[in-house]
Amino acid sequence: YATSFEEIRAAPTPNSRAREEHFAELLERIYTRHSAVLLTMARSAYELRADMGSMSFIETDAIHRFLDSFYMSRIGIRMLIGQYLALREEKEEGYVGLVSQFTSPAEVAKAAIEDAEFMCTRQHGDAPIVTLHGRLDLNFQYVPTHLHYILLELLKNSMRATVEFHGVDDMPPIRVVIADGESNEDIVIKVSDE
Repeated sequence: YATSFEEIRAAPTPNSRAREEHFAELLERIYTRHSAVLLTMARSAYELRADMGSMSFIETDAIHRFLDSFYMSRIGIRMLIGQYLALREEKEEGYVGLVSQFTSPAEVAKAAIEDAEFMCTRQHGDAPIVTLHGRLDLNFQYVPTHLHYILLELLKNSMRATVEFHGVDDMPPIRVVIADGESNEDIVIKVSDE
């Protein structure tokens, strides 16, 4: 990250077409360079846990705070770079960069459910049924890939917990409920398992 920061700092101001092209190429290299960071961090956290054994609450809490801060920064940086690069490309209808003007939470949830079912079946031999409820007609401005990732992680956790608690022969369904606020400014997606 320090190298990437220095490269951006040293880059000339993109005040001409050629300089902007150079700046975009730099951002693409940085974006690609940092693609494997999540895997590296996960592997490192696993190794730390194995080497350190049981850590005190204070040490664990400090590590969690650091990782939360790191991941929040990473998400923000990758969003900014991704948005900048996407705005340079040919526009996909209904999108402004990475942001869909008409993200359907129900459609994104269906795709995440399908992906989670596949992963759960591969891992455990079967997957619980997932039912979708609520305002399935909603659309809002959002980054569909971010919503998919969030829902996929929640569904994977929910399915794993359901399989581990109930076994594959007696799995209750998982419910996904989509709701909105009165002014439609807030959309809530709830994943419930037993």
